[in-house]
Amino acid sequence: MTLARALVVSLAVALAGTAPRQEAGVVRVTVDPAVRHQTIAHFGVSWRTFDDPHLFETRDPATGRPRTRMAAAEEDAVFDLLFGPALQLRHLRLVTDGNIEVSRGRFTFEDRFDVLVDDALRARARGPVTVALTVGRYPPEKWMRGTVREYADYFVALVERARSRGLLVDYLVMNEPRIDGPLIRDIVKAVGRRVPDTITWAVTDEVKPSRAIAKLPAILEDADARRHVAAISVHLYHERDPAGSLAAVRELADRYGLPLWMTEYSGGPWGWAALQTELLTTYRMSSVSYMWGFFGAWDGAHLVAGVTDEEGRYQGMRPLKVASVFAHWSRFVPPGSTRIEATSTAPDVMVSAFDTPEARVVVVFNRGGTRRVELQVPGARQLSGVRTTNAEDLADTGRTPLEGGRATVTLPARSLTTFVGAKS
Repeated sequence: MTLARALVVSLAVALAGTAPRQEAGVVRVTVDPAVRHQTIAHFGVSWRTFDDPHLFETRDPATGRPRTRMAAAEEDAVFDLLFGPALQLRHLRLVTDGNIEVSRGRFTFEDRFDVLVDDALRARARGPVTVALTVGRYPPEKWMRGTVREYADYFVALVERARSRGLLVDYLVMNEPRIDGPLIRDIVKAVGRRVPDTITWAVTDEVKPSRAIAKLPAILEDADARRHVAAISVHLYHERDPAGSLAAVRELADRYGLPLWMTEYSGGPWGWAALQTELLTTYRMSSVSYMWGFFGAWDGAHLVAGVTDEEGRYQGMRPLKVASVFAHWSRFVPPGSTRIEATSTAPDVMVSAFDTPEARVVVVFNRGGTRRVELQVPGARQLSGVRTTNAEDLADTGRTPLEGGRATVTLPARSLTTFVGAKS
């Protein structure tokens, strides 16, 4: 897991660039529901437990546990924000670094893994959250030699333990695996034969797309392995040519008829708005996940910061601006929605649009100055909206009537607006 996030180049800048000079006149944003693209699987986050020493970096050297403690009600407030009505995240990526099988067949689930499982159940109590279980160290236990049998036994044991506590895992993942494609392929097959068919893999969750390209063929060319694979997944770190590498991964996903997921990355709010739009439109991602849902304020790669004082005492949580940005999609575009065609006549006005069971949803990111925008949204009678700017967070913009499917609105400089049109 890349925790320090020492990025040489921001992918958001590489993909989206800087906002071009403002163009004069009205910008036209046109939605075409007849042109349909990918199905949205979910928006989500990665997760470490509240008692993980790394969460707040307040490790007690005497016990190896964190000095920071949160009350159950304080933890519940975090779950309510991330998985409740505010953000409505619907995917949780549980991260274990191992250290739970002290010797062959002897597990100490209670110390680490069971807490992750309980957290997943708490998230699911807020909504229909899918759960991916990922191992973040290779091999996950110091005694392992790295054989297929060891890995298979390990993953199966984790799945069975979770099921015994009431959690049926949806996906298995190898986080940034430092093992080669053929070994991943054989592990996928070995585990797939021993777990329910409802549990599938996202591969390869590599640190950058170019590494995924090198490993994916060995997995996907094997029909037996491929039947256990639900999606191709990538991270976006340390890539010299992110656009070219992502395009190559997209081509592999198309070749094998698999959805493409971005499962770990982070960034500032406006870079994230541009990046998210690019991932959903140019690269047709079906799932986008932010690095951490909740983490100590020292790290920065999170939607919600947990704040401590100098003594490590918990002082509350602080939702960051990027959480508001993410909510423009996660709150209004539920799993099963379809992205539909949407175009803009100005490059500094970026747009993505979706057909949900209840509405047509249009997300518009104005990277430049104040703009007049004519929206054309067929099949909607009126638009309601929320807006985020430097000064606002998901502010209600009121209702805008549509005449002949058209309305003209003013978008403030550097603003993100989600328009929701109930279907006529």
